[in-house]
Amino acid sequence: MMGSASRRQSLAALVAAYDSGITLFDTARSYGYGASESLLGEFFQSSSRRSQAILCTKFGILPAAPNWKNSIKPIVRTATKLFPSLRHAARTRTANLLSANHFSVEILRASLDTSLRELRTDYVDILLMHAAPLTVLAQHDLLGELQRLVDTGKVRLAGISGEHEVIATVLAQRPATLQTAQFAANISSFPFLTSLSSLAPDSPKLFLVANHPFGGVTGVTESRHRIAALSADCTLHPTLRAKLDPTDPQL
Repeated sequence: MMGSASRRQSLAALVAAYDSGITLFDTARSYGYGASESLLGEFFQSSSRRSQAILCTKFGILPAAPNWKNSIKPIVRTATKLFPSLRHAARTRTANLLSANHFSVEILRASLDTSLRELRTDYVDILLMHAAPLTVLAQHDLLGELQRLVDTGKVRLAGISGEHEVIATVLAQRPATLQTAQFAANISSFPFLTSLSSLAPDSPKLFLVANHPFGGVTGVTESRHRIAALSADCTLHPTLRAKLDPTDPQL
């Protein structure tokens, strides 16, 4: 959204998603070179859409200040379509435009105010600390401010997104303020996902959100290799092997 896809293409994708029944829309201050939230704000300016949707945004990773680079995004999109080998360089360059690990009360307040303005709403359903390190769990002033935002209604659920070891610690400690957690769930995540089954059934509930289902470019490549290996495994039933045809574009 607002990265490799233009605003027109991004809006079309949102329409298709919403019309297909998708109701959870996940964004962040840093997504789309800082323009993703305004895109969603435009799409959800219809009150009927907003009332049916769950809007999730994040703070902690800041987009670079607007500059001349934003004006050449259409050129970059065209170039990467014509020359796919440029995509890796473009992704690397994009990552360098972001500034991570900004977790303070002041940045939380400013970031949320910006998010609400861009999203054209007076509340967000979910606010996450974006790719947060374990140290945020000891920032009691920050957790206290998140709770205050929940109490005032600007945020419905406060939580954290991060690496599996961070989420595991959150699940073990269960800070009262953090009611939701987001983490990667894909073919390389099985050990962590399996560990979730050991959680005590009477422990406080969390709203868990899985992301990165394909594991990025590396994950997709690994998945294709595994599917190809399974399809060639003569010990598997022929019907199953036929369903694992590595040439199937849906795989």
